[in-house]
Amino acid sequence: MSVTSGMVLLGVALICLQLSAPADCHNQEGSCPDGWEGPHRDVCYKLSDTWLSWSDANAIGCQNLTAGAHLASITYSNKAFLSKRHYLSNSDYFWVGLLSGDDKWNIGTPAEEEVDFTNWETVQHQEPSGSSITNDDCVLMVGPTATGEFRKGAWLDRSCDYPFNFLCAFERDDPSVACPRYWYLYDNSCYMLHHQDWMTYTQANDFCSSLVTTASLAKVTNYEELAANVPLKDADFFWIGLRSTPTVDGKLLWNNGDEAEPTNWLKLSYSEPDGDDFGPGNDCVMVNGLQAEEQYAAGQWGDYDCSYESQFLCALEI
Repeated sequence: MSVTSGMVLLGVALICLQLSAPADCHNQEGSCPDGWEGPHRDVCYKLSDTWLSWSDANAIGCQNLTAGAHLASITYSNKAFLSKRHYLSNSDYFWVGLLSGDDKWNIGTPAEEEVDFTNWETVQHQEPSGSSITNDDCVLMVGPTATGEFRKGAWLDRSCDYPFNFLCAFERDDPSVACPRYWYLYDNSCYMLHHQDWMTYTQANDFCSSLVTTASLAKVTNYEELAANVPLKDADFFWIGLRSTPTVDGKLLWNNGDEAEPTNWLKLSYSEPDGDDFGPGNDCVMVNGLQAEEQYAAGQWGDYDCSYESQFLCALEI
């Protein structure tokens, strides 16, 4: 690399750190987001400064730190690197991405990889000692500041309900793990359908951003392609990031400011959008899902009362 090109890359990295949220800096060459350690083999690591149960840490804890992050794997390739990291020096115990009965880290996710060694603690009792009855099967690592009987770096299985710090990781340049767990990648965005939590339009949009700060109700431009990449089989009608009230120049805009063009309004015995006929609060847009009534074509739009509680689709641009 020339001196000039190196200075350019350094300048880009500095601009990213100064002007962008850490999640925006994922793809800067040779760097991890601010506050993350590495990269080591293109993986960045961070120990949380909050305590969560294993289930909460696994579901949302790491993703709340940065999009695409998950509980870390401990393998032959990274154990020496992690043992020397200063950010672990003040930790006693922390969750990692393994259940004691599994033979893979982060099983069932894009970050899945083989368990290529184990390091169970065996001082006063035999590990793993997990039980499906007691939920004592989530794996905890012994940190440098732990006191008592346990070896530093050893693994323990503990009740998944106990709160501890947790170690997160994400692969900087692998698009298959660009989305948080339970989100699905399509066209440079991650999507999650909430079909059990029914909320008003405003509640739904706030809930999306509570999962990941940059997430919001989804922009849906090609429903057929979206449904081929994102599981929507449980969808009836669901909120998306659009309101049917046009701007002063007659344009319809997605919540992110993009123009909604083309549109895909449903047409039965009345014309959509019909928000003006029912008042200004009747302009929040839903998509008709795969499981909705046959008289509505899947993927078509309708505007409804914003206070109505419905399923909703969250999206996160990456």
